[in-house]
Amino acid sequence: MNQGISLNTISKQYHISKHTSSKVKRRKEELEFDTAKLECYSDTELGKLFFPNLYESEDIYAPIDYEYIHNELSKPGVTLKLLWNEDEWLMYEMSDQDKQFISELMEVRHDTCSTIFCSQYPTEDWYDKLHKSTLTEALLDRIVHNRIDIDMGTENFRIK
Repeated sequence: MNQGISLNTISKQYHISKHTSSKVKRRKEELEFDTAKLECYSDTELGKLFFPNLYESEDIYAPIDYEYIHNELSKPGVTLKLLWNEDEWLMYEMSDQDKQFISELMEVRHDTCSTIFCSQYPTEDWYDKLHKSTLTEALLDRIVHNRIDIDMGTENFRIK
């Protein structure tokens, strides 16, 4: 953050708000943190170092209901290797239960299989579309980690 890159550029690149970028920059300066040592820390360690108060309270992730997921996955034709496709992602309102289910599903599928989210909205708008909450942050953290974006442009392929 001291390399002449604007907070606006950082925010867009990492899909975070300018407010968050500013808080991290301010905390970095308070700690006199040497960014050359950045690779020595895990994400969790950095989080605890920069924002210890966030780690004092309860875990931000809801507990995973493995029994529910196991029951869903035990249905005929459903496997962990099945390619899951969430078509028309964010076209409809999502309840907290929907968010929790997708969050748990992403946890189970992590590093085992692919998931495709098709959306008319850019990923930087997803947080607002999901109504900014701790559950939303947990869900998006699981979805956007290790993702690959494919921008299909603005052409409507359904008309053809």
